Amino acid sequence: GSYNVPATNTAFNALVASGGPSDIGSVRNIKLIHPNGSERKVDVYEFLLNPGIVKDYFLQNNDFIFIPVADITVSIDGAIRRPFTYEMLPGEGLKKLMLFAGGATDNAYLKNVQVTRFEEDEEVIIDIDYRAIQNGAADFRLKKGDRVLVKNIENTYDNFVEVVGAVEFPGRLEIGRNMRVSQALNKAKVLKTARKDLAFLLRRNLDGSTKWIKL
Repeated sequence: GSYNVPATNTAFNALVASGGPSDIGSVRNIKLIHPNGSERKVDVYEFLLNPGIVKDYFLQNNDFIFIPVADITVSIDGAIRRPFTYEMLPGEGLKKLMLFAGGATDNAYLKNVQVTRFEEDEEVIIDIDYRAIQNGAADFRLKKGDRVLVKNIENTYDNFVEVVGAVEFPGRLEIGRNMRVSQALNKAKVLKTARKDLAFLLRRNLDGSTKWIKL
């Protein structure tokens, strides 16, 4: 419909006044059409990332704002800060989507980001090394209807040894390459009152079994 707004308002104010785009409306290909026939593209995402551009979209009398249907929408979920369905422009890739989504969380597993898409009437899964993309590899181009999943790192860390008993600093210690029992005990500081002729090592094997070793 038509709206009367103060001269200091911008296209973004007019969008808010009208209730914004519908669920199928574009937020990145909005057209601001001036009475003389010239037009500008309004990208709400660009405004969210850089509010300073608002000064470029002041309204003129009898301006017309047209909101087309969104074309390329991609959803992202998992270990990212803002899981949502985002509108993408042709040619935009995974880097841009991660930017819109606020980036990955600290426990995100980025070496295997999965994209699910439909190709030739089949659903396929594509594994992507996002670490390589961050380090300069070619970006992964997204398509309409893609669903992106960033997995969480759920396994606990295993680069530690735990010392208990008659030591000054019991608890977990980082285990280095070829580390010996004596080095771990030096870090934990064996008490003077401790027996030094007897100690036990409990080793957990890869198959889940355990083994006691007398030292």
